[in-house]
Amino acid sequence: MSTTSFVASIMIGDVCHKYSATFEPPISTFESDHITINFITEGQIIGKAAFTGNIGVRDLDLKLSSPGVTISGPLNKNTTSQLQISGTGTWNGSSFGPQKARGTLSTMSSSTLVARFTVDDAVHIYSAKFYPSLPSFGTDEITLTFDNLGQLIGTPAFSGEVGVNSIRLMLSSSGVEMNGDLNRHMNQKYTISGTGAWDSACVICMLPLSDAV
Repeated sequence: MSTTSFVASIMIGDVCHKYSATFEPPISTFESDHITINFITEGQIIGKAAFTGNIGVRDLDLKLSSPGVTISGPLNKNTTSQLQISGTGTWNGSSFGPQKARGTLSTMSSSTLVARFTVDDAVHIYSAKFYPSLPSFGTDEITLTFDNLGQLIGTPAFSGEVGVNSIRLMLSSSGVEMNGDLNRHMNQKYTISGTGAWDSACVICMLPLSDAV
């Protein structure tokens, strides 16, 4: 029995990331319960990515088009020969419930703010401009609520409230919020809105993760 497709799955926190791919030429069906997926940042396991590599006799070894991303491991059953394959796949992440991360938020000027959160081994930074201009504010304990890591990319807009004692920001990415108590109270509550951009930096740059289908 031959195949031209496979699915590789990894768990990061409460999110299952699946890489579904098709390839040529057709080869005998294969399976591995102990793969390792190496990557530098979680932004590399989003969207489409081509790959090339070898399957058999005892192992699989695939290199994706994203620099530094590889899928490798021993096969459950040996194949009769080693074959080179190439193809294209798509990463998809699905959450098993809302996730939360703690972080900090501070203003850099009267109309800019930066929020930082650590999720697994990556620091996610949201830098934004807002209106109207306000006195400085910040919090050392703000909670980020989100469904999956795919929401912590791009340039989402936001709206929310700051003061008297708390801050709440709702991002345009559905389900993404930031809530916390201010370090110092403000003399009134303000309604603000603006646009920001997510960036991330890896703390541990090679993350071996397993579980394949």
